[in-house]
Amino acid sequence: MCEQRLGKEDGTTVLATGNLAGSLFGLGEYRTALTLYQDMHRRRRRASGENSLVTLHAEANIAITLHKLGDYEEARAINADLLPRFERAAGKDHSGTTLTRSRLVMNLRALGRDEEADEVHGGIPRF
Repeated sequence: MCEQRLGKEDGTTVLATGNLAGSLFGLGEYRTALTLYQDMHRRRRRASGENSLVTLHAEANIAITLHKLGDYEEARAINADLLPRFERAAGKDHSGTTLTRSRLVMNLRALGRDEEADEVHGGIPRF
């Protein structure tokens, strides 16, 4: 309905797309959620720019979903790219930055790259 009345690029439509993707993710429909998150990311990037916080958060949803699907390497690549972008856009202590760092550590551990994960985590080894 939002697409029909407001258009595909309208902020409310993009938000509704994100809400639907989140609901599908919660139901375990990861492939469908991924498609919607990718679409939402493209629209956010066009409307707000490559490094706006809304675009970065939209891209983070893609990485989270890829990890759930077991595509740890692709999720790692996205999070490794996102981390310095979040730091530049919002600072090292911003929740988006700290969550991205945590997700990157999780990706690296899933790939068996524990030394790299310890480095990203701040040199603190996992016990």
